Amino acid sequence: MKELLSEISRAEEQADAIRQKAAEEARGMIQSVEEACAAAARQSQKAARDAAGRLMEETRTSARAEIGRLAAEKGVQRELLRQMAQRRIPRTAAILVERIVSHGNR
Repeated sequence: MKELLSEISRAEEQADAIRQKAAEEARGMIQSVEEACAAAARQSQKAARDAAGRLMEETRTSARAEIGRLAAEKGVQRELLRQMAQRRIPRTAAILVERIVSHGNR
């Protein structure tokens, strides 16, 4: 009987040791998974930041090109308006002189 109790006690001790070892292994596995998840999250965040940076640079480049195109287009329009105004100067001056001369010092 004593021997049977001793054997049960040893079995319980072994079961406790197995449970403790399993718990330690589970904690280690959980820690490994948490570290892997944190590393994956950091990598995903870095990839997202890199993609956002590339998109912003592409957008800047596109905006600069559009600004350049619009500036050139507006420059051409300004030049045309300037030329049109330049052609009107002699006629405008003649009209002013005629009015001044015809109306005198009133």
